[in-house]
Formats: sequence, C-alpha cells, structure tokens
Amino acid sequence: MNEYDSNRIIDLVKLIGYEKTNNQIDADCCILNTCHIRSKATEKVYSEIGRIMV
Repeated sequence: MNEYDSNRIIDLVKLIGYEKTNNQIDADCCILNTCHIRSKATEKVYSEIGRIMV
C-alpha cells in the first residue's frame, strides 16, 4: 500500500543478503507492508497472512 516504504524495506533487507522475488515458493521471508489506518487495508493484510500461512 505504501510503495516508498516497501522500496526502503527492499533496500534494507538487501544489505543482509535477501533479494526480492515475486514467487512465494522461492521466498525465505515474507514482509507485508500496509496502512493500518485504513480498515480495508487492515482486512486485506489479515487475509493475505492467512493465505501465506497455508
């Protein structure tokens, strides 16, 4: 939801050896960045957490 913050997170985790992937199977770590102020965004992130955990 916040592209600037997401890009900053990507830059920071690259420093410790992670790289971005669009394939969940290849991922060692998942980071979900959202705006908790907006209730719709909050609902989406909880839904996504449930999907990832399966």
